[in-house]
Amino acid sequence: HSLGVPAWATQRLWWTLLLVVAYVGAERLLQRLGCSPRAALVAALAYALAPRVLTVLAEISVEAWPGALAPWLVLVAAGAVEGDRRALLALAGRTGVLAACLGGVNATASLVALAPAALYLLVVPTRRRPALVGAWAVGAALGAAWWLAPLLVLGGVPKTRVVAKVQRNIPRNGRTAERAA
Repeated sequence: HSLGVPAWATQRLWWTLLLVVAYVGAERLLQRLGCSPRAALVAALAYALAPRVLTVLAEISVEAWPGALAPWLVLVAAGAVEGDRRALLALAGRTGVLAACLGGVNATASLVALAPAALYLLVVPTRRRPALVGAWAVGAALGAAWWLAPLLVLGGVPKTRVVAKVQRNIPRNGRTAERAA
């Protein structure tokens, strides 16, 4: 708004960013995993333009953002498998940055976006699996801490007290339960 860019233009820029991030991440991941350039192009287009993405893009596009970052998380994990000791630090750092970028709008979507990279590290044949999974887990936890910690704190609020307080304040015959008592 302060730049004088109309809201509709900002929205289109956001949508473009989301689709490009999803496409490029999927395309690079598929090529790294050995797909031909043509197959990677088609599959990445299918991934970026999946029905789920297109149906939420106009209404709640932020819901599609974690899915757009998921291929990047797997790409980072795949790169660390072939690396040396420094690759573990890079894995933790890059995973942390990407996990922080997932956002905390939908915790389930963010956790689901982390799952493919975790599964990749759990099944890839390597002797360094424990170190890779450990570095990845530390990075993911630190990156998600900014939205995960408040979620856990707020999730610990006893809901029965909140519900009881709301029920006491519901008007009955024009009077609240507190006044009726």
